[in-house]
Amino acid sequence: MNILLKKCKGIAVSFILLVVIISLFVLPTMAIEDPYAFVKDLVNMEGDCNVAVAGKGVTADGSIIFMKSEDAGIAQTDFAWQIPRKQYPEGAVVKLFYGGTIPQVRETYAYKYFECPTTPYSSAVWNEWGLMIGSNGCTGREYSGNYRTPEEIKELEAAGQLKNGGIGTLFRFILMERCKTAREAVELGVKLIDEYGYNASGRNYNIVDTNEAWNLQVATGKHYVARKLQDNEVFIIANTFNIHEVDMNDKENWICAPDLIDYAVKKGWYDPASGKPFDWAMTYAPENAITSASNTVRHWNLGRQLSSTFMSWEEAKKGWIPTTVIPDNKKLTPKDFMDIERNHLAGTELDLSTAPVPGDMVGYWADPHTMTNRTNCNASTIRLTIYQSRSWLPPELQVAWNAAVRPCTSLFIPWYCGMTNTPPAWRMAPEGLDSTQREFLDYHFNPAPTTWEFNYDSACNIFGMLAYLVDNKYDLAIGKVKEAQAKFEQTEFALQADVEAAALSLYKKDPELAKEYLTLYTFAQAEKAIKIAKELINDFRYNFWGKNK
Repeated sequence: MNILLKKCKGIAVSFILLVVIISLFVLPTMAIEDPYAFVKDLVNMEGDCNVAVAGKGVTADGSIIFMKSEDAGIAQTDFAWQIPRKQYPEGAVVKLFYGGTIPQVRETYAYKYFECPTTPYSSAVWNEWGLMIGSNGCTGREYSGNYRTPEEIKELEAAGQLKNGGIGTLFRFILMERCKTAREAVELGVKLIDEYGYNASGRNYNIVDTNEAWNLQVATGKHYVARKLQDNEVFIIANTFNIHEVDMNDKENWICAPDLIDYAVKKGWYDPASGKPFDWAMTYAPENAITSASNTVRHWNLGRQLSSTFMSWEEAKKGWIPTTVIPDNKKLTPKDFMDIERNHLAGTELDLSTAPVPGDMVGYWADPHTMTNRTNCNASTIRLTIYQSRSWLPPELQVAWNAAVRPCTSLFIPWYCGMTNTPPAWRMAPEGLDSTQREFLDYHFNPAPTTWEFNYDSACNIFGMLAYLVDNKYDLAIGKVKEAQAKFEQTEFALQADVEAAALSLYKKDPELAKEYLTLYTFAQAEKAIKIAKELINDFRYNFWGKNK
């Protein structure tokens, strides 16, 4: 503890890293009467997520690759649930966050759900058809934050921008439960927004199936732009709107709110007489979001690793960064995206891990997570998923490479869409979404106090502890972590073709048997990863604490 506090002296350490100390040393011995209050400020700070989506033409195997990180602080708990199909009676409704309802369908599709209790949006959802949705928080021009006050709700309803309190938290779940393809999800999504309105400040939804990918960016009310990913590009984004010029006449590749430009003109945000083309991001996002150092650094770091001719940092920090990048000639693989997200600005002028800082803390242990410049893999990262979506395989064989907590200190595990359940260590909870009798919103926003207790059988706690230990003496510890990662992941990649060939052969004979096979394989890899993490924890605990080296 003293070492960490000394290290923090003179450094702009994120609030989230401080929460780690509380979670590891205080939470196991104290009861939290109001866990929602404990994390609400943290949730409102939500916003260091990164996304890259690569089209079929720039990947090594012709897949769509969707990389999505999630940030809510490694003190947060991350559960993974397998939700079966459900049937509902005629007249059933979905209860929305602000008390309104929308009609429920008679049957919903099965899906897998990564849940961070009490957060309204820190979740990835993946359904039985191979459709996946992840998102980034964005700040809109009119409102900020994830929550609307009662007064704001009334104001927006009176203006015709919301109905029944609007839709937000449950948006992705409704799409997952009702849609098979990305286009179908986008079309249903904008239909819901047109009728009910969107109640959060802003968000960009990345919606990917086995054939195509869309990015849907939404601002409070009934304002949105959706763009289809082209095969020869990679879409990149941090935490601000980044779609610029819009082609409202191209119905194949764009879906836009009917009054998108008229509303901006009415609000005085855009003047058609200026001669400048309408720019969604520069019009609907506040300037401080566009030019935020956190957003520009992470956005630029994604682009410059994909293309050697990407814009310079001097250009990027002005705030206007391209929506997409055409990568260099190399064809991209999931491993490339693992490396991209594990990068901490090394080799750039923004790498501060060894920079002088005030006091006697010059280059203290070379920890990149507590520096001023926000890296893509940072102190608040809780999960990274890299979805390898392949149109020539059935939905059950689609794979998502999943890393708990920070990618730089975690191990990627192949999760298959056809798994009949999620690995036990990823669902260590007294009550789960797959078993609770409560309404979703009540369950999610009012978890049991034991949710926050440290559990040495929980994947997010184990990898969170490992990340914390590595940060204490990063330059000494990270080498051993990288060695373990390389050995583990190289073996997985070597096995992938044979594992999937066997699964496909089984699938043709008996789909249920193929699903069981994939479940057993993922469970085995998950257990192996946890064993390696615990070995590293014991090594670091003894050598860096016990021997004080």
